[in-house]
Amino acid sequence: KASWKAVVHFPLGRPSAGPKTLWSRELGDGYNSLRDYARAEDAWRRALDIQERAVGAANPALGDTLGHLALNVANQKRFTESEALFGRAEPLAKRSAEPDHYPRLLVYRAFSEELQGRLPRALELVAQSTALRRQRPAGRDALAHSLYAEASLAMKGGELARAAQTARESRGLFEQAYGGVNWWVAEAVELQGDIVRRAKRFDDARRLNAELVALRETLFGPSRPLARAFAQAAEIEQEAGRPDAALAAWRRMAAAVVKDRRARAEAAPDEFVGFVLAALRQSRADGRNLQALTDEAFRAAQVPRAGAAAQAIAQMSARLAAATPEIAALTRDLQDGYASVDGSRRELAAAMSKPAAERDAAAEDAIKRRIAEQSTALDAIDKRLQREFPDYAQLQSPEPA
Repeated sequence: KASWKAVVHFPLGRPSAGPKTLWSRELGDGYNSLRDYARAEDAWRRALDIQERAVGAANPALGDTLGHLALNVANQKRFTESEALFGRAEPLAKRSAEPDHYPRLLVYRAFSEELQGRLPRALELVAQSTALRRQRPAGRDALAHSLYAEASLAMKGGELARAAQTARESRGLFEQAYGGVNWWVAEAVELQGDIVRRAKRFDDARRLNAELVALRETLFGPSRPLARAFAQAAEIEQEAGRPDAALAAWRRMAAAVVKDRRARAEAAPDEFVGFVLAALRQSRADGRNLQALTDEAFRAAQVPRAGAAAQAIAQMSARLAAATPEIAALTRDLQDGYASVDGSRRELAAAMSKPAAERDAAAEDAIKRRIAEQSTALDAIDKRLQREFPDYAQLQSPEPA
């Protein structure tokens, strides 16, 4: 994810490199981009602890880290705690020598207000952030973030014309700052698709969704972000009155999750509700395939695991791996394989984000071949783990019954 600089800020908010804080902040951004807010919170707490020990709790630059932490706490609906963190962050962010800390905090507070059902207040805050960032011609990528937030909130408030205009401007600024193949560009495209879907402009929604799928396939491969793109396609088709096409898109969503062991292990129940309902609706409409569609709904409902049961299974898996050297070695190889594929995908995204005159088709093709080879090796490790240690493989990431 391309985001703001991850640095330790010393007195008055002037940046100085801090590798441990850099790692924690990047990790927090990465988990947030996957909407894994609990892990993002842990990473931002580590970053905050490092900064406080390095520069003291009253340093103005801590306002930015506190804002990130508060947002991830708010995303978990712990609003009393998040409000306390935002309250601590605000005076620090206002005093920071980094001019974007306070406008960013306003965006985060806006999202928290929206989560609590206070949409008018959320729109006021994000409009303040947009106005402040428009005063800084050099910070166009930062302005894109405010516009993205404003478009998202305007859409939820039914202001579709305002939402469409600000989303379009946001996407353009993201593309100028980061190139065409980027996490934030994909987020803006997804938002544009949601806006035109709400406006019942289904052909435009399909076109934007196709762009989104292509971006996420390049950036992530089979993954939860790609699954969300297919889920958007399903929602478009459902609202357009095409239940067969919607169910086909839900199947692609499930396949993207099931194909990636990590995505399958981390899938949340609410991500599969639409699929289950679509299969059940279709089973009632198509009496000839009633049993097959009912079975499909049953299998889809089993994919996600959540709560204490999932945590207990993860703990048992970790203990079993630690007690069995062969499993531990294969698990490490699997994790290294995922890291290699992720690194290559980021490299490809960066190469494809360059201006047309600077792109190297041969180099991009070489990276694509490397990703294919790494994915094949990863599949081989996964299959070996399932073949030699089937009980562990099933416990760690079970297939539907």
